[in-house]
Amino acid sequence: MPIPDAAFADTPELKSRIIQPEDSRMRLSVADLDKVDDLARSQGREYPWRLSNEALEASRQETMAGRENKDLWVFGYGSLIWDPGLEAVELRRARTSGYRRRFCLTQTYDRGSMQHPGLMLALDRGDAQDRCDAIVMRIPAEAADTESGYLWRREMIAGSYTPGFIDCETTGGSVEAIAFLVSRDLPRYVDWPLERQAKQIAGASGAAGTNAAYLENLVTDLQAVGIQDRDMEQLLRLVRDQTDD
Repeated sequence: MPIPDAAFADTPELKSRIIQPEDSRMRLSVADLDKVDDLARSQGREYPWRLSNEALEASRQETMAGRENKDLWVFGYGSLIWDPGLEAVELRRARTSGYRRRFCLTQTYDRGSMQHPGLMLALDRGDAQDRCDAIVMRIPAEAADTESGYLWRREMIAGSYTPGFIDCETTGGSVEAIAFLVSRDLPRYVDWPLERQAKQIAGASGAAGTNAAYLENLVTDLQAVGIQDRDMEQLLRLVRDQTDD
């Protein structure tokens, strides 16, 4: 089912940019994950490289316990904004305090390599003055069980995040939304200043392209839907300085 036009009443800029669920490559079924496993093996990736289907479902059930028959709000801070892969019926501008977007997970495949790891965007805990402007999307209660399955297979596939509900202020009032926070106890987690992040991003590339191109696209897409993130914009300037040298 496509996202209805009425869903974009608060986010008109997003309407022409969003990828509809039926066209999204991120709307993964269990059968899709099996195909991804086969591809990973053929590429020589270390196996098991992801959480099992049973572990994914256990995580989903634990997080969603007690929320049956309720609408589900989903917090989108990156690619979930323009490619949610979810059958949402409302999208609102939102802000949460105490969190921030950060490139804080090393990656060695899509946008990096073993020789020069790239950095992956994540939502990280910050200080009280930190904030993250984003989009929240509403999944109706009758679809929440099915749609959250797609969400978990997308976000929790590698077990890099801790799912939980966070408070958000939106243009239509306060909501509690599901968010996937980076797990700081992972060996892949790094706590680097922007200058160190820029150096790493500038020299990284992988199967999906350069890490710098991902950052360029991120900033462009955020600005296109009216979201300003000064850290991301400063990071992009620093990366451009590195690549121009």
